[in-house]
Amino acid sequence: MTAAIDAAGRYHLAADCDGGIRYLTSADGSSWKETSFVPPVDRLEVNPQITLDGGTVYIAYTRLAPVDGGCGDDGLEDLGVYTRSRNLPDGGWTDPVRVGHKGDHLQSFRVVNAVLHLTVSSRDGGGPIFYESQKGPVFTEVLIPHAVSTSLRVGDDGHPRIAYATGHSIRFARVDGAKLAVKTVAASDETNLVAPSLVLGPGDIAYMVWTQTTDGGGGCVGPDPGPLDGVYFGTDAGGTWKTTRLSREPNLASLTFDPSSGRIDVVIVDGPQLTRFSSVGGKTWSSARVAGTSGMDAAAIRVNPLTHDLNLFTFKWDDSGIYLLTRS
Repeated sequence: MTAAIDAAGRYHLAADCDGGIRYLTSADGSSWKETSFVPPVDRLEVNPQITLDGGTVYIAYTRLAPVDGGCGDDGLEDLGVYTRSRNLPDGGWTDPVRVGHKGDHLQSFRVVNAVLHLTVSSRDGGGPIFYESQKGPVFTEVLIPHAVSTSLRVGDDGHPRIAYATGHSIRFARVDGAKLAVKTVAASDETNLVAPSLVLGPGDIAYMVWTQTTDGGGGCVGPDPGPLDGVYFGTDAGGTWKTTRLSREPNLASLTFDPSSGRIDVVIVDGPQLTRFSSVGGKTWSSARVAGTSGMDAAAIRVNPLTHDLNLFTFKWDDSGIYLLTRS
């Protein structure tokens, strides 16, 4: 599930359901209009990403083809990343157009000034990770060395920034043409560092969260949490990267930033419900359980740019329902 809120306060939500993409929009968060994108015959469309570029909303997703699977094969062939767009408030959706190479699998997506910025895994999702950009016929790509998972944003200066995990480190890269300027944010030989999430504030100050866990995955029963496990926050607001552990449980987290107040909000799955962590500047944090979130999973937290309300898009595994919680 992916969500965005435009400058007029309209909500935009996309999710994959039964092999296709569902898009929902609402002016007030209570009455929703739905559009379903039906994939071609014998194709699946999954893992959408939604983003805004001025008065245009974009959706990107990965198209798959079922094939005969084998040992270590999920039986799905990546056919590439496709995008659609529509003009706000009432424009119709364009036909899907493939971006990049056949075999790309989408990780992160942004559009700024009609330039498409993506991070993708290549060769049917099992190859190296690349940053890609496209404007009209001009297409470029840059290898992100050792990357496993990524989170992409585009700075006020027009240069993309990428937070990425390599397995035992979190790195931060600024894209400049065909080059990456890379800094290591955190590293550990004792834990796996995974699932970075990045936002940028004014002046292109970076804020990110990630998860550290001793569980390398692949087993039916994981190990108990280790002493370094948890959800971590990092920022380069002081000129160098500083990190803080927010939670000792290695759960996934969602992050947002309100430029009007400087407030950073992080929502983490914390036992039976969700916990919200808040800070201005990232040095001192407060935390509180989010009422009414029993059995819910963290999905996406966003600030409404019109009202500055905090909005949490989440879901329940047991009923497949999507929920919106708003805090003034």
